[in-house]
Amino acid sequence: MRTIIPLNSLASLGTVRAHALVRLAVLAATLCGTQMLAAQVPANAAPSATAHKPAHPHKRPAAAPKQPPALPATPPALMPRAPQTIAIKDAVELHAYQTASAQRNPKAKVEALESFLRTYPQSVAKSVVLDQLLDTYAEPDAYAEQQNRDRMLSAANRLLRADPSNLKAIFSSVFIERGQCSKMHNAQTCDNAAALAQRGLSAAKTADYSDDDWKKLTGAIYPVFHSAIALDDILYKKDVNAGISEYRTELMLYTNDQSKTAGLNDTLQLAELYSKPDSRDLPQAVWLYARAWDYAPPAYKTRIETNLEYYYKESHGGLDGLDAFKTQAAATTFPPGTLGSTLPVTPPAPELPHWPVNEKPDQASVTWDSQGLRIDAANSSLQQILKDVSTATGVKVEGMGSDERIFGAYGPGQARDVLSQLLQGSGYNVLMIGDQGQGTPRQIVLTARKTGGLEPAKAGQATTPEEDAEAEDQPQQGEPKPANPPYRPNFGPGGPHRNQPQDNPQTQRPPQ
Repeated sequence: MRTIIPLNSLASLGTVRAHALVRLAVLAATLCGTQMLAAQVPANAAPSATAHKPAHPHKRPAAAPKQPPALPATPPALMPRAPQTIAIKDAVELHAYQTASAQRNPKAKVEALESFLRTYPQSVAKSVVLDQLLDTYAEPDAYAEQQNRDRMLSAANRLLRADPSNLKAIFSSVFIERGQCSKMHNAQTCDNAAALAQRGLSAAKTADYSDDDWKKLTGAIYPVFHSAIALDDILYKKDVNAGISEYRTELMLYTNDQSKTAGLNDTLQLAELYSKPDSRDLPQAVWLYARAWDYAPPAYKTRIETNLEYYYKESHGGLDGLDAFKTQAAATTFPPGTLGSTLPVTPPAPELPHWPVNEKPDQASVTWDSQGLRIDAANSSLQQILKDVSTATGVKVEGMGSDERIFGAYGPGQARDVLSQLLQGSGYNVLMIGDQGQGTPRQIVLTARKTGGLEPAKAGQATTPEEDAEAEDQPQQGEPKPANPPYRPNFGPGGPHRNQPQDNPQTQRPPQ
Protein backbone atom coordinates (compact mmCIF):
# COMPACT_ATOMS: atom_id res chain seq x y z
CA MET A 1 0.00 0.00 0.00
CA ARG A 2 1.34 3.38 -0.97
CA THR A 3 1.85 6.04 1.62
CA ILE A 4 1.13 9.54 0.31
CA ILE A 5 2.88 12.48 1.94
CA PRO A 6 3.11 16.16 1.05
CA LEU A 7 6.82 16.84 0.55
CA ASN A 8 6.60 20.63 0.56
CA SER A 9 4.56 22.42 3.19
CA LEU A 10 6.14 25.86 2.76
CA ALA A 11 2.94 27.34 1.34
CA SER A 12 -0.45 26.21 0.24
CA LEU A 13 -1.34 29.22 -1.87
CA GLY A 14 0.55 30.26 -5.00
CA THR A 15 0.30 33.99 -4.28
CA VAL A 16 1.68 33.65 -0.74
CA ARG A 17 4.53 31.51 -2.04
CA ALA A 18 5.40 33.93 -4.82
CA HIS A 19 5.39 36.95 -2.54
CA ALA A 20 7.68 35.17 -0.09
CA LEU A 21 10.17 34.11 -2.72
CA VAL A 22 10.22 37.58 -4.28
CA ARG A 23 11.07 39.06 -0.89
CA LEU A 24 13.90 36.55 -0.58
CA ALA A 25 15.20 37.37 -4.04
CA VAL A 26 15.14 41.08 -3.32
CA LEU A 27 16.97 40.41 -0.06
CA ALA A 28 19.62 38.45 -1.97
CA ALA A 29 20.10 41.27 -4.44
CA THR A 30 20.18 43.86 -1.65
CA LEU A 31 22.86 41.93 0.18
CA CYS A 32 24.73 41.68 -3.09
CA GLY A 33 24.75 45.42 -3.67
CA THR A 34 25.63 46.33 -0.08
CA GLN A 35 28.43 43.78 0.37
CA MET A 36 30.00 44.53 -3.00
CA LEU A 37 30.20 48.20 -2.16
CA ALA A 38 31.56 47.35 1.26
CA ALA A 39 34.48 45.57 -0.35
CA GLN A 40 35.59 48.80 -1.99
CA VAL A 41 36.39 50.70 1.22
CA PRO A 42 38.42 49.52 4.22
CA ALA A 43 36.47 48.86 7.38
CA ASN A 44 38.11 51.70 9.25
CA ALA A 45 37.54 54.28 6.51
CA ALA A 46 35.64 57.36 7.54
CA PRO A 47 34.03 60.09 5.45
CA SER A 48 36.14 63.19 5.07
CA ALA A 49 34.69 66.55 5.89
CA THR A 50 37.16 68.42 3.71
CA ALA A 51 36.67 69.20 0.06
CA HIS A 52 38.58 66.99 -2.34
CA LYS A 53 40.63 68.26 -5.22
CA PRO A 54 40.00 66.38 -8.46
CA ALA A 55 42.71 63.81 -9.06
CA HIS A 56 43.24 61.45 -11.92
CA PRO A 57 41.41 58.18 -11.17
CA HIS A 58 44.57 56.16 -11.72
CA LYS A 59 46.16 58.00 -8.78
CA ARG A 60 43.77 56.58 -6.25
CA PRO A 61 44.22 55.96 -2.54
CA ALA A 62 45.75 52.64 -1.59
CA ALA A 63 42.36 51.40 -0.46
CA ALA A 64 41.00 51.43 -4.00
CA PRO A 65 40.26 47.90 -5.29
CA LYS A 66 42.32 46.41 -8.10
CA GLN A 67 39.51 44.15 -9.25
CA PRO A 68 35.72 44.07 -9.03
CA PRO A 69 34.63 43.55 -5.41
CA ALA A 70 33.39 40.18 -4.27
CA LEU A 71 29.76 39.18 -4.14
CA PRO A 72 28.23 37.77 -0.99
CA ALA A 73 28.94 34.10 -0.52
CA THR A 74 25.42 32.67 -0.59
CA PRO A 75 21.96 33.94 -1.42
CA PRO A 76 19.01 33.33 0.89
CA ALA A 77 16.51 30.59 0.16
CA LEU A 78 14.59 31.27 -2.99
CA MET A 79 11.60 30.04 -4.92
CA PRO A 80 10.03 27.16 -3.01
CA ARG A 81 8.09 24.94 -5.34
CA ALA A 82 4.36 24.44 -5.20
CA PRO A 83 3.11 21.84 -2.68
CA GLN A 84 3.74 18.41 -4.14
CA THR A 85 2.29 15.04 -3.33
CA ILE A 86 4.73 12.18 -3.82
CA ALA A 87 4.29 8.50 -3.02
CA ILE A 88 7.04 6.79 -0.98
CA LYS A 89 6.27 3.09 -0.84
CA ASP A 90 9.07 1.93 1.45
CA ALA A 91 8.26 2.59 5.11
CA VAL A 92 11.95 2.86 6.14
CA GLU A 93 12.63 5.39 3.40
CA LEU A 94 9.53 7.34 4.37
CA HIS A 95 10.65 7.45 8.01
CA ALA A 96 14.14 8.64 6.99
CA TYR A 97 12.65 11.45 4.91
CA GLN A 98 10.25 12.54 7.66
CA THR A 99 13.05 12.53 10.23
CA ALA A 100 15.35 14.64 8.01
CA SER A 101 12.62 17.12 7.11
CA ALA A 102 11.56 17.56 10.73
CA GLN A 103 15.00 18.79 11.90
CA ARG A 104 15.00 22.38 13.12
CA ASN A 105 18.73 22.94 13.57
CA PRO A 106 20.14 23.93 10.16
CA LYS A 107 23.34 21.92 10.50
CA ALA A 108 21.51 18.83 11.74
CA LYS A 109 18.96 19.13 8.93
CA VAL A 110 21.68 19.40 6.31
CA GLU A 111 23.41 16.28 7.61
CA ALA A 112 20.13 14.36 7.76
CA LEU A 113 19.11 15.36 4.22
CA GLU A 114 22.55 14.51 2.82
CA SER A 115 22.40 11.14 4.63
CA PHE A 116 19.00 10.48 3.03
CA LEU A 117 20.41 11.19 -0.44
CA ARG A 118 23.38 8.88 0.10
CA THR A 119 21.11 6.08 1.31
CA TYR A 120 18.40 6.56 -1.33
CA PRO A 121 20.14 8.07 -4.40
CA GLN A 122 17.24 7.12 -6.69
CA SER A 123 14.42 8.20 -4.39
CA VAL A 124 11.34 9.80 -5.92
CA ALA A 125 11.87 12.53 -3.34
CA LYS A 126 15.40 13.35 -4.55
CA SER A 127 14.57 16.67 -6.21
CA VAL A 128 12.51 17.86 -3.27
CA VAL A 129 15.25 16.93 -0.79
CA LEU A 130 17.81 18.86 -2.83
CA ASP A 131 15.39 21.78 -2.92
CA GLN A 132 15.22 21.70 0.87
CA LEU A 133 19.03 21.57 1.04
CA LEU A 134 19.28 24.84 -0.88
CA ASP A 135 16.86 26.50 1.52
CA THR A 136 18.71 25.16 4.56
CA TYR A 137 22.15 26.22 3.31
CA ALA A 138 20.81 29.76 3.01
CA GLU A 139 20.24 29.94 6.75
CA PRO A 140 23.13 31.76 8.47
CA ASP A 141 23.73 29.10 11.12
CA ALA A 142 24.25 26.19 8.74
CA TYR A 143 28.01 26.37 8.17
CA ALA A 144 30.83 28.86 7.88
CA GLU A 145 30.55 31.12 4.86
CA GLN A 146 33.06 29.40 2.54
CA GLN A 147 31.92 25.88 3.41
CA ASN A 148 28.28 26.90 3.13
CA ARG A 149 28.83 28.40 -0.32
CA ASP A 150 30.64 25.31 -1.64
CA ARG A 151 28.01 22.93 -0.28
CA MET A 152 25.20 25.07 -1.64
CA LEU A 153 26.74 25.13 -5.12
CA SER A 154 27.12 21.35 -4.99
CA ALA A 155 23.46 20.94 -4.04
CA ALA A 156 22.39 23.35 -6.80
CA ASN A 157 24.42 21.45 -9.40
CA ARG A 158 22.95 18.13 -8.29
CA LEU A 159 19.46 19.59 -8.47
CA LEU A 160 20.14 20.89 -11.98
CA ARG A 161 21.17 17.41 -13.09
CA ALA A 162 17.90 16.05 -11.73
CA ASP A 163 15.79 19.01 -12.89
CA PRO A 164 17.58 21.18 -15.52
CA SER A 165 14.84 23.83 -15.55
CA ASN A 166 14.70 24.32 -11.77
CA LEU A 167 14.85 28.11 -11.33
CA LYS A 168 15.95 27.90 -7.72
CA ALA A 169 18.99 25.82 -8.70
CA ILE A 170 19.74 28.10 -11.66
CA PHE A 171 19.50 31.24 -9.55
CA SER A 172 21.62 29.80 -6.72
CA SER A 173 24.35 28.61 -9.11
CA VAL A 174 24.44 31.91 -11.00
CA PHE A 175 24.54 33.89 -7.76
CA ILE A 176 27.46 31.90 -6.33
CA GLU A 177 29.46 31.52 -9.54
CA ARG A 178 29.03 35.19 -10.38
CA GLY A 179 30.66 35.96 -7.03
CA GLN A 180 33.50 33.55 -7.77
CA CYS A 181 33.94 35.08 -11.23
CA SER A 182 34.12 38.58 -9.75
CA LYS A 183 36.58 37.56 -7.06
CA MET A 184 38.84 35.04 -8.80
CA HIS A 185 38.49 36.02 -12.47
CA ASN A 186 38.25 32.39 -13.56
CA ALA A 187 37.13 32.15 -17.18
CA GLN A 188 35.34 28.81 -16.84
CA THR A 189 33.39 29.97 -13.78
CA CYS A 190 32.38 33.20 -15.52
CA ASP A 191 31.27 31.32 -18.64
CA ASN A 192 29.28 28.81 -16.57
CA ALA A 193 27.49 31.58 -14.70
CA ALA A 194 26.66 33.38 -17.94
CA ALA A 195 25.39 30.21 -19.64
CA LEU A 196 23.15 29.36 -16.69
CA ALA A 197 21.93 32.95 -16.59
CA GLN A 198 20.90 32.67 -20.24
CA ARG A 199 19.05 29.46 -19.39
CA GLY A 200 17.27 31.22 -16.55
CA LEU A 201 16.25 34.12 -18.77
CA SER A 202 14.74 31.71 -21.32
CA ALA A 203 12.87 29.58 -18.74
CA ALA A 204 9.15 29.47 -19.44
CA LYS A 205 6.51 30.36 -16.86
CA THR A 206 5.00 27.30 -15.18
CA ALA A 207 1.48 26.76 -14.05
CA ASP A 208 2.61 27.29 -10.44
CA TYR A 209 2.59 31.06 -10.91
CA SER A 210 0.02 33.61 -11.93
CA ASP A 211 1.07 36.24 -14.46
CA ASP A 212 1.43 38.83 -11.71
CA ASP A 213 3.48 36.52 -9.47
CA TRP A 214 5.72 35.55 -12.38
CA LYS A 215 6.33 39.20 -13.20
CA LYS A 216 7.35 39.89 -9.60
CA LEU A 217 9.58 36.84 -9.52
CA THR A 218 11.42 37.57 -12.76
CA GLY A 219 11.75 41.22 -11.78
CA ALA A 220 13.67 40.04 -8.72
CA ILE A 221 15.94 37.39 -10.28
CA TYR A 222 16.49 38.59 -13.86
CA PRO A 223 18.79 41.46 -12.78
CA VAL A 224 21.19 38.92 -11.25
CA PHE A 225 21.19 36.99 -14.53
CA HIS A 226 21.96 40.08 -16.61
CA SER A 227 24.71 41.07 -14.17
CA ALA A 228 26.41 37.67 -14.56
CA ILE A 229 26.25 37.87 -18.36
CA ALA A 230 27.68 41.41 -18.30
CA LEU A 231 30.61 40.31 -16.14
CA ASP A 232 31.47 37.48 -18.53
CA ASP A 233 31.11 39.75 -21.58
CA ILE A 234 33.54 42.27 -20.15
CA LEU A 235 36.13 40.07 -18.45
CA TYR A 236 36.48 37.21 -20.93
CA LYS A 237 34.57 37.87 -24.14
CA LYS A 238 36.14 41.34 -24.27
CA ASP A 239 32.87 42.73 -25.63
CA VAL A 240 32.50 45.92 -23.60
CA ASN A 241 29.48 47.19 -25.51
CA ALA A 242 27.62 43.92 -24.88
CA GLY A 243 28.52 44.16 -21.18
CA ILE A 244 27.29 47.76 -21.02
CA SER A 245 24.01 46.71 -22.63
CA GLU A 246 23.52 43.92 -20.06
CA TYR A 247 24.26 46.26 -17.15
CA ARG A 248 21.79 48.80 -18.49
CA THR A 249 19.14 46.11 -18.90
CA GLU A 250 19.77 44.96 -15.33
CA LEU A 251 19.45 48.45 -13.85
CA MET A 252 16.29 49.20 -15.84
CA LEU A 253 14.63 46.12 -14.33
CA TYR A 254 14.99 47.54 -10.83
CA THR A 255 12.45 49.88 -9.33
CA ASN A 256 13.80 53.28 -8.36
CA ASP A 257 14.12 52.15 -4.73
CA GLN A 258 15.83 48.86 -5.65
CA SER A 259 18.35 50.70 -7.81
CA LYS A 260 19.49 52.60 -4.71
CA THR A 261 20.48 49.36 -2.97
CA ALA A 262 20.57 46.19 -5.06
CA GLY A 263 21.66 48.00 -8.21
CA LEU A 264 24.15 50.35 -6.58
CA ASN A 265 27.28 48.28 -7.22
CA ASP A 266 26.57 47.73 -10.90
CA THR A 267 25.70 51.42 -11.21
CA LEU A 268 29.27 52.06 -10.15
CA GLN A 269 30.60 49.34 -12.48
CA LEU A 270 28.77 50.95 -15.39
CA ALA A 271 30.18 54.36 -14.50
CA GLU A 272 33.68 52.85 -14.60
CA LEU A 273 33.02 51.39 -18.06
CA TYR A 274 31.74 54.69 -19.43
CA SER A 275 34.92 56.40 -18.22
CA LYS A 276 37.23 54.01 -20.11
CA PRO A 277 38.78 55.20 -23.40
CA ASP A 278 37.27 52.42 -25.52
CA SER A 279 33.71 52.98 -24.27
CA ARG A 280 33.93 56.61 -23.22
CA ASP A 281 30.68 58.45 -22.60
CA LEU A 282 31.39 61.14 -19.99
CA PRO A 283 27.78 62.41 -19.60
CA GLN A 284 26.74 58.88 -18.66
CA ALA A 285 29.82 58.29 -16.50
CA VAL A 286 29.46 61.42 -14.36
CA TRP A 287 25.72 60.86 -13.92
CA LEU A 288 26.23 57.29 -12.72
CA TYR A 289 29.11 58.29 -10.44
CA ALA A 290 26.85 60.96 -8.95
CA ARG A 291 24.03 58.44 -8.56
CA ALA A 292 26.33 55.97 -6.79
CA TRP A 293 27.65 58.79 -4.56
CA ASP A 294 24.09 59.86 -3.66
CA TYR A 295 23.13 56.49 -2.17
CA ALA A 296 26.43 55.01 -1.02
CA PRO A 297 26.93 54.85 2.78
CA PRO A 298 29.14 57.71 4.08
CA ALA A 299 32.27 55.58 4.36
CA TYR A 300 32.16 54.82 0.64
CA LYS A 301 31.63 58.32 -0.70
CA THR A 302 35.27 59.49 -0.69
CA ARG A 303 36.54 57.13 -3.37
CA ILE A 304 33.46 57.60 -5.55
CA GLU A 305 33.73 61.37 -5.23
CA THR A 306 37.33 61.31 -6.46
CA ASN A 307 36.23 59.87 -9.79
CA LEU A 308 33.08 61.98 -9.92
CA GLU A 309 34.98 65.24 -9.50
CA TYR A 310 37.68 64.28 -11.99
CA TYR A 311 35.31 63.37 -14.82
CA TYR A 312 32.83 66.13 -14.00
CA LYS A 313 35.62 68.69 -14.30
CA GLU A 314 36.79 67.11 -17.55
CA SER A 315 33.33 67.28 -19.12
CA HIS A 316 32.16 70.61 -17.61
CA GLY A 317 35.44 72.51 -17.39
CA GLY A 318 35.19 72.95 -13.61
CA LEU A 319 33.29 71.92 -10.49
CA ASP A 320 30.63 74.64 -10.71
CA GLY A 321 27.16 73.13 -10.44
CA LEU A 322 28.33 69.76 -9.11
CA ASP A 323 26.07 69.85 -6.05
CA ALA A 324 23.01 70.57 -8.19
CA PHE A 325 24.11 67.79 -10.54
CA LYS A 326 24.21 65.31 -7.64
CA THR A 327 20.67 66.30 -6.72
CA GLN A 328 19.49 65.68 -10.28
CA ALA A 329 21.17 62.25 -10.40
CA ALA A 330 19.36 61.22 -7.23
CA ALA A 331 16.06 61.26 -9.12
CA THR A 332 16.69 58.67 -11.86
CA THR A 333 19.16 55.88 -12.58
CA PHE A 334 20.01 57.20 -16.04
CA PRO A 335 20.28 60.78 -17.25
CA PRO A 336 17.60 62.35 -19.42
CA GLY A 337 18.25 61.83 -23.10
CA THR A 338 19.46 65.40 -23.59
CA LEU A 339 22.41 64.88 -21.25
CA GLY A 340 24.19 62.18 -23.18
CA SER A 341 24.03 59.18 -25.41
CA THR A 342 23.32 55.67 -24.24
CA LEU A 343 25.78 53.28 -25.84
CA PRO A 344 28.79 54.10 -27.98
CA VAL A 345 27.42 54.18 -31.52
CA THR A 346 29.40 52.32 -34.14
CA PRO A 347 29.00 54.15 -37.45
CA PRO A 348 27.40 51.97 -40.11
CA ALA A 349 29.67 50.59 -42.78
CA PRO A 350 29.52 52.73 -45.92
CA GLU A 351 27.28 51.31 -48.61
CA LEU A 352 29.21 49.76 -51.46
CA PRO A 353 28.94 51.61 -54.79
CA HIS A 354 26.46 50.11 -57.22
CA TRP A 355 29.19 48.83 -59.52
CA PRO A 356 28.74 45.51 -61.30
CA VAL A 357 31.78 44.06 -59.56
CA ASN A 358 30.07 44.63 -56.19
CA GLU A 359 26.99 42.70 -57.27
CA LYS A 360 26.52 38.96 -57.40
CA PRO A 361 27.75 37.63 -60.76
CA ASP A 362 25.16 36.36 -63.21
CA GLN A 363 25.51 32.89 -64.65
CA ALA A 364 26.90 32.98 -68.19
CA SER A 365 25.55 30.77 -70.97
CA VAL A 366 28.19 28.42 -72.41
CA THR A 367 27.09 26.40 -75.46
CA TRP A 368 29.24 23.75 -77.15
CA ASP A 369 27.57 22.11 -80.18
CA SER A 370 27.94 21.51 -83.90
CA GLN A 371 28.26 25.23 -84.54
CA GLY A 372 31.19 25.49 -82.15
CA LEU A 373 31.56 27.39 -78.90
CA ARG A 374 29.32 30.30 -77.90
CA ILE A 375 29.50 32.34 -74.70
CA ASP A 376 26.88 34.89 -73.63
CA ALA A 377 27.79 36.87 -70.50
CA ALA A 378 26.36 39.84 -68.61
CA ASN A 379 28.32 40.69 -65.47
CA SER A 380 29.48 37.07 -65.31
CA SER A 381 32.50 35.51 -63.62
CA LEU A 382 35.47 34.78 -65.91
CA GLN A 383 36.52 32.03 -63.51
CA GLN A 384 33.10 30.36 -63.77
CA ILE A 385 33.02 30.75 -67.55
CA LEU A 386 36.37 29.00 -67.96
CA LYS A 387 35.23 26.27 -65.57
CA ASP A 388 32.09 25.70 -67.67
CA VAL A 389 34.14 25.73 -70.90
CA SER A 390 36.51 23.16 -69.39
CA THR A 391 33.56 20.93 -68.45
CA ALA A 392 31.99 21.25 -71.91
CA THR A 393 35.07 20.91 -74.14
CA GLY A 394 37.59 19.07 -71.99
CA VAL A 395 40.21 21.82 -72.20
CA LYS A 396 42.40 22.06 -69.09
CA VAL A 397 42.79 25.58 -67.66
CA GLU A 398 45.77 26.39 -65.42
CA GLY A 399 46.97 29.53 -63.68
CA MET A 400 43.63 31.21 -63.01
CA GLY A 401 44.06 33.70 -60.17
CA SER A 402 41.96 36.77 -59.49
CA ASP A 403 38.52 36.81 -61.04
CA GLU A 404 37.11 39.32 -63.54
CA ARG A 405 33.63 40.24 -64.73
CA ILE A 406 32.70 39.62 -68.38
CA PHE A 407 30.10 41.34 -70.56
CA GLY A 408 29.35 40.37 -74.17
CA ALA A 409 28.59 37.64 -76.71
CA TYR A 410 31.41 35.51 -78.11
CA GLY A 411 31.02 33.08 -81.03
CA PRO A 412 29.75 30.78 -82.22
CA GLY A 413 33.02 29.58 -83.71
CA GLN A 414 36.03 27.44 -83.12
CA ALA A 415 36.86 27.21 -79.43
CA ARG A 416 40.38 28.58 -79.89
CA ASP A 417 39.09 31.73 -81.63
CA VAL A 418 36.23 32.30 -79.19
CA LEU A 419 38.52 31.86 -76.17
CA SER A 420 41.04 34.26 -77.71
CA GLN A 421 38.29 36.87 -78.03
CA LEU A 422 37.14 36.20 -74.46
CA LEU A 423 40.60 36.58 -72.95
CA GLN A 424 41.80 39.47 -75.14
CA GLY A 425 42.37 42.48 -72.87
CA SER A 426 42.13 40.46 -69.66
CA GLY A 427 44.66 40.64 -66.87
CA TYR A 428 46.37 37.48 -68.12
CA ASN A 429 48.94 36.40 -70.65
CA VAL A 430 47.46 33.43 -72.54
CA LEU A 431 49.17 30.34 -73.97
CA MET A 432 47.07 27.69 -75.76
CA ILE A 433 48.69 24.27 -76.15
CA GLY A 434 47.73 21.36 -78.41
CA ASP A 435 44.57 20.63 -80.34
CA GLN A 436 41.71 18.24 -79.60
CA GLY A 437 40.16 18.74 -82.99
CA GLN A 438 37.76 21.38 -84.32
CA GLY A 439 40.09 24.09 -83.07
CA THR A 440 39.83 23.12 -79.41
CA PRO A 441 43.11 23.37 -77.43
CA ARG A 442 44.08 20.69 -74.94
CA GLN A 443 45.39 23.17 -72.40
CA ILE A 444 45.22 26.89 -71.62
CA VAL A 445 47.97 28.34 -69.42
CA LEU A 446 47.30 31.75 -67.84
CA THR A 447 49.93 33.95 -66.24
CA ALA A 448 49.20 37.24 -64.52
CA ARG A 449 50.09 40.22 -66.65
CA LYS A 450 52.42 42.66 -64.93
CA THR A 451 50.81 45.87 -63.78
CA GLY A 452 51.81 48.84 -65.91
CA GLY A 453 52.19 46.92 -69.19
CA LEU A 454 55.80 47.11 -70.39
CA GLU A 455 58.62 45.94 -68.22
CA PRO A 456 60.73 48.80 -66.86
CA ALA A 457 64.08 49.50 -68.42
CA LYS A 458 67.07 48.11 -66.63
CA ALA A 459 68.88 50.42 -64.25
CA GLY A 460 70.97 52.97 -66.12
CA GLN A 461 69.46 52.01 -69.50
CA ALA A 462 67.22 54.55 -71.24
CA THR A 463 64.72 53.90 -74.02
CA THR A 464 63.95 56.11 -76.98
CA PRO A 465 60.43 57.21 -78.01
CA GLU A 466 60.80 55.08 -81.15
CA GLU A 467 61.61 52.01 -79.02
CA ASP A 468 58.65 52.70 -76.73
CA ALA A 469 56.28 53.01 -79.70
CA GLU A 470 57.63 49.79 -81.20
CA ALA A 471 57.20 47.97 -77.87
CA GLU A 472 53.58 49.09 -77.59
CA ASP A 473 52.82 47.53 -80.98
CA GLN A 474 54.22 44.13 -79.90
CA PRO A 475 51.82 41.54 -78.40
CA GLN A 476 52.47 40.21 -74.92
CA GLN A 477 54.53 37.03 -74.85
CA GLY A 478 52.36 33.97 -75.31
CA GLU A 479 49.25 36.03 -76.10
CA PRO A 480 47.56 35.53 -79.50
CA LYS A 481 46.79 38.78 -81.26
CA PRO A 482 43.61 38.62 -83.34
CA ALA A 483 43.63 40.47 -86.62
CA ASN A 484 40.57 42.45 -85.61
CA PRO A 485 40.50 42.89 -81.81
CA PRO A 486 37.02 43.67 -80.45
CA TYR A 487 36.16 47.05 -78.96
CA ARG A 488 36.70 47.01 -75.14
CA PRO A 489 36.10 50.45 -73.62
CA ASN A 490 37.03 51.20 -70.01
CA PHE A 491 33.97 50.41 -67.88
CA GLY A 492 34.91 52.90 -65.17
CA PRO A 493 35.79 52.41 -61.51
CA GLY A 494 34.79 49.44 -59.40
CA GLY A 495 37.34 46.70 -59.93
CA PRO A 496 38.42 44.33 -62.69
CA HIS A 497 35.60 43.93 -65.21
CA ARG A 498 35.26 44.53 -68.92
CA ASN A 499 32.52 45.47 -71.37
CA GLN A 500 31.62 43.83 -74.68
CA PRO A 501 28.94 44.96 -77.12
CA GLN A 502 26.22 42.44 -77.74
CA ASP A 503 26.85 42.21 -81.52
CA ASN A 504 29.19 39.62 -82.93
CA PRO A 505 32.65 40.70 -81.77
CA GLN A 506 34.19 39.62 -85.08
CA THR A 507 32.46 42.55 -86.82
CA GLN A 508 33.62 45.21 -84.31
CA ARG A 509 36.38 47.72 -84.99
CA PRO A 510 37.99 50.33 -82.74
CA PRO A 511 36.53 53.80 -83.25
CA GLN A 512 38.45 55.87 -85.81
